[in-house]
Amino acid sequence: MRLSDIEVLFARLNDAEYAYLLLEPVALFGLFFGLIFFAVGLYMAQEKCRIAALIVIAASCFSVYPMMNQRVKAQQRLVLDTDITHVSADTFKRQTALREDTKWVYYTIGGFAILALIGGGKLGSWSNVALLVGGSLAVIFSVWLHMKEAEVYHPNIKKSISRGR
Repeated sequence: MRLSDIEVLFARLNDAEYAYLLLEPVALFGLFFGLIFFAVGLYMAQEKCRIAALIVIAASCFSVYPMMNQRVKAQQRLVLDTDITHVSADTFKRQTALREDTKWVYYTIGGFAILALIGGGKLGSWSNVALLVGGSLAVIFSVWLHMKEAEVYHPNIKKSISRGR
C-alpha cells in the first residue's frame, strides 16, 4: 500500500456513495452479532457481555441515520448514472423511499436496547424480551432490505431466481 492509496481511501470516505456503501451493512451485522452476544450474556448471566452487546445493538441501529443521509446525497449522482447501470432512476428512488419509510424499525430496536441498558426490574425484563423478539424480526427484515438493495445495485441477482406467481 502506497501513500497515494491512503490518500485515495480518505478521499473516498468523503464520497457520499462510498460512505453509504460502508454504512449500509452496519445495521444488519451489528444487530445480528449484537443479538447473539446479548442472548449469550443473558443466558450465562454475564453482565459485561450483555452491556457490550446492548451498546453494539444501539450503535448499529442508530447508524441508519448517517447512512440514510449519505444515501440521499448519493442518489442524485446514482440517478444521473442510470444509463451506465441499466437501472431506472425510479428504481433508485423507490428503494430510497423504502429505506426512509422503514428506518423506524431500527430506531425502535435501538430504543429497546437503551431501555434494556438503563432499565431495571420489570422494565428491564420486558425490554430484554422485546429486544430479543423484535431484534430477531428486525434481523430478518434487515436481510430482506439488504436483498432489495442488492437487486438495485446488481440487477443480475434479480434475474437469477424466478419469483413465484
